[in-house]
Amino acid sequence: MITNETITVRFAADRHATIAWEKQLSADLDAIVTAYGAADKPADTIAAVVAEIGIDRVRAIIATLTVYRVAMHDRRIGDDTAAWAQTIADALDADAAERVGLITDAIHPAHLDQLARAAAEYVAPETTETTETAPAAETETAESAASINPMCTDCTRRGSDCDGTTCETWTGCIYRETAAQRDIRLFDFYKRRLLALAGGDPLRWVCVQYLCSFPGLSPYDMGAALMAEGVEIIYDDTAITRAENAAERRRVQCAYAAREGARA
Repeated sequence: MITNETITVRFAADRHATIAWEKQLSADLDAIVTAYGAADKPADTIAAVVAEIGIDRVRAIIATLTVYRVAMHDRRIGDDTAAWAQTIADALDADAAERVGLITDAIHPAHLDQLARAAAEYVAPETTETTETAPAAETETAESAASINPMCTDCTRRGSDCDGTTCETWTGCIYRETAAQRDIRLFDFYKRRLLALAGGDPLRWVCVQYLCSFPGLSPYDMGAALMAEGVEIIYDDTAITRAENAAERRRVQCAYAAREGARA
């Protein structure tokens, strides 16, 4: 199971690869949440998301969410489900999950237990080859589906009160999180983590940089947001010179001034 120590070692060995890995985890979680919202049964949720990201990645995320809930002493997770989650090598333990933001309230814990069971029991369906020619109506349907904008693929409205669109621009009618909305959600999540880490005391700049590196957030914007919350930031990174520390301070102060100017 992946721990904080594992992540620290990975980050030291290849920072960019670790950041890309964390972003993939977040995207995988988003895919599972979307499938969960659209499907009626746990098995259907798992089957839908497996088709998108594969069973190994699905099990890793579901097991991580399960381990986190168990750590929170949530008794809606069965003992056998908790034991299964511990066997998934690519899953993150509770501390690591919290560190990279791989947690969600979008899936009910009782349903999470059911999803974990479905993920554990999932078997890929057998496929049979056929040389039969598809009827013209089916061919037209397939061609129509292929022309649908990818943003409509997992929309919860498609097939109910919306047929989707071939328009290539964002129309605003889709029940999915935009990139901008995701950035805002991640920024708020990591700001709360840093505020909790500070706990009213001064916060080291390297801590801000380190946490922001995982989701790819601007540490300067984060520093400005923390300053707006009254947090004192200490620039004492011994890996760089005093002049470089002072330059980092100035960049954060500029971001803060721009933020406050925009508010005014």
